[in-house]
Amino acid sequence: MTPTPRSTPLPPLPTPIPVGSTNNPLHLKIVAPQTTESLGRAQPAIDSAISDLEAAMLEATDLTVAVELVENDAEALAALCDSVSGTVSAAWLGGLAAMAADARACGSPALEVQRGTRSSATTGDEAVLVVATDSEITGAGDLSEKAFCRLGYTDPFTWLIPSLMLRVAGVMPDALASVTDYNDPAQMVRAVSDGTCDAAGMAASAFAALPASVRISVRTLDQSITIPYAVLVYPVQLPLGEQQKLTDALISIGNGSRAEVLAALVPQDQVLAISDSDLAGLRSFLNRAGVDLAQLGQ
Repeated sequence: MTPTPRSTPLPPLPTPIPVGSTNNPLHLKIVAPQTTESLGRAQPAIDSAISDLEAAMLEATDLTVAVELVENDAEALAALCDSVSGTVSAAWLGGLAAMAADARACGSPALEVQRGTRSSATTGDEAVLVVATDSEITGAGDLSEKAFCRLGYTDPFTWLIPSLMLRVAGVMPDALASVTDYNDPAQMVRAVSDGTCDAAGMAASAFAALPASVRISVRTLDQSITIPYAVLVYPVQLPLGEQQKLTDALISIGNGSRAEVLAALVPQDQVLAISDSDLAGLRSFLNRAGVDLAQLGQ
């Protein structure tokens, strides 16, 4: 007699551990403050702020969040986009890196920060191109084969954004006669005023903060669109319900009595909701510059 075949039950599939549980925390990447001196806080205060923020978010959402400081936007962006591999990370990113995340379909923007209050409140900064007061240069398009100065190759407001402004004006950065790095903004502006450099770029806020005796020797040639200070981007792997819990919690923390907990890590005076449409102007600027958005932040 031929034995009757019997089915063999398959082994049970492992149940995925939900993101935000104790054994699978959501990682929140934040670019570390450049210096503790610039914040007026000692390192222990930063460490305490991390613990306090984790505790506040757990209390408000019942989600376990591991706050982790990284060195730069590129590292935070890489972690966000690597969420598909299993370790799910959200990230506070600068405006350009947030656009790169959008282009790579790594996540969606949820929050941005505001600094200042009332009439002085801003959600970002602009880059300005400056030339000597008596310069014959009338527009960014005149900077081809001119000497340009900056604070460094990776500096957003003295090089990355100005280089995009040049592209919009039809000047490729490699068409500049020379590019020289300086260590100090005031020294760089003086180099423009004495003719060592034909032009330089810097943050509008940094330019306004220079002594009047330095600013008077140069004039603004062009100004960029506003670049957000910091945008919170959620990975697509984080369920919408958890995203909303975290958004509500961070708005409550950032705008309430515990604002200092977040401000110690992400400098801000208020936290605001942001949508993809709010970044349309920045996206248009980058497109006009002919930039591959997916390469930004690397």
